[in-house]
Amino acid sequence: MIKDLHSATPAVRNVIIKSSKKWSIFSNDLISLWAKLTIIIISLAYTNDGRAQIVDSSIKAKDSVYPAAPHTATPSGDTYQGKQGTSVATLHQTPDSPQVFTPSIIQYDKSSIHSDFVMAERRASFKKYLMEKTIQEIFSGPLNQYTDYKFENSCLSATQFLIKNQYTQRGFEKMFQQYFRLDNSARQALLNAVYGIYPLTFKDEVKAILPYERDPKLFAIAALYDYRTDSSVSNRNRLIRQMEKQFANSSQILLLKQLNAYLLRHLADQQTPPPPVLELFRYQQLWKQKTVYSFQRWDRNYSGLCIVQYEDGHFARDENGKLKIFRQLARSGSGLPYFITNGNTPQGVYRIAGARVSIDKLIGPTPTLQSILPYQADSVFFRGLPYDSTGTKLDNYKVLLPPSWQAYPPMKESFWAGAVGRRYIVIHGSTLDGSFFEGWSFYPNSPTDGCLSTLESWDSKTGGINQSDQLSLVNTFLKTPGRMGLLEVINLDNQKKNVTPEEIIALVDQFEHSR
Repeated sequence: MIKDLHSATPAVRNVIIKSSKKWSIFSNDLISLWAKLTIIIISLAYTNDGRAQIVDSSIKAKDSVYPAAPHTATPSGDTYQGKQGTSVATLHQTPDSPQVFTPSIIQYDKSSIHSDFVMAERRASFKKYLMEKTIQEIFSGPLNQYTDYKFENSCLSATQFLIKNQYTQRGFEKMFQQYFRLDNSARQALLNAVYGIYPLTFKDEVKAILPYERDPKLFAIAALYDYRTDSSVSNRNRLIRQMEKQFANSSQILLLKQLNAYLLRHLADQQTPPPPVLELFRYQQLWKQKTVYSFQRWDRNYSGLCIVQYEDGHFARDENGKLKIFRQLARSGSGLPYFITNGNTPQGVYRIAGARVSIDKLIGPTPTLQSILPYQADSVFFRGLPYDSTGTKLDNYKVLLPPSWQAYPPMKESFWAGAVGRRYIVIHGSTLDGSFFEGWSFYPNSPTDGCLSTLESWDSKTGGINQSDQLSLVNTFLKTPGRMGLLEVINLDNQKKNVTPEEIIALVDQFEHSR
């Protein structure tokens, strides 16, 4: 996710948004940074002085999801019914020992979760404004110094909702015609959009700007687009030579080093089977950390599945003994690789550091699991885990994986993503209207800015939840004491289909039969 609001242009930060009463249903919404790309779609959140207000919930929000646990309890435990759910805290004691506090167990109540953003009238108004104002009107108009920021915001919106029509194509054509007049944030919004929506259409325009782009990140995105259209060895080598020519210190720029590794290795990685997953399941017992495993495809246009392994090594099952499996998408709107801001969710290890309810209207009110990347908050990432201060950070990261996986480069993606500056990749639900994504193989899941989006469906009449894999996942994770754990994202293979429950059940059964 975008790290901070300073990446927005001054025009975006200070624009005065004018709206008719027709769109007033969006007034006073607090939209988080994940919705930065759609805040201008809605463009109806106001401060008292009339300026657009953007709120980054993942950085600034103070909305704790945990009801306060009781300060006193009997040895059998007390229960506190809060607005969001039930917190169970227990004190154990012996006649000669002080009281010892056992971490609380949180379970969220489905009936208390509601979003007016999913109501039928609200969705219809949102979609109308998005398609008519943000996309059609802006991209049909002129591109100049006064409208640059509008085109940028429309690119961000088109990327999030994967909008492909005559207006987006014409708007992108206008931006390429004036590419080098635009500032870097507008250029990146354009390149992200064409990468995510038009995989071949703009190959000539991208090839034309490559020799003149001097920003490492923008060069990398353009090179990735060019490489995807022609992944031959000759074109790959040409791109590497061009990178070395344009950036004399490319070997010292971490993002370009990741680009170089991607160009050299990506095709082979997709065809190379990963080490045995059972080794991950067994190795988990070394740390006694409850762990979420998210199994994906290399092609993130297909959705994945996740499961939970508890501290003692057994997997979460329902009351009938059936393995709990949750549908999850690791594709971003842009579809860019792991080392690009707002790209797909990186493979590798993350630290889960509790849950939180977001104020972001598009993420919705279902609690999220807060995952931490290496470099994001190392004191949290390595808390309660082995750390050798004489080794490098990468050495300590690798220790979290079994030996065979330590030597498997794709499982270091989350490490390098954190090193290049990616942040706030969390596990969350979504209130997005699924109709935007009909026809995509991952439907009805929704893409994000690089997070893991767990499937949810909403009642458009009441605003309540019909079904939520996200809520079930959070409650499953929090069913044992403690809020810390691990997340491991793994690409199983490059099959062109969604990950199936049968694949995951077979892995777990094999592990349990071998214990």
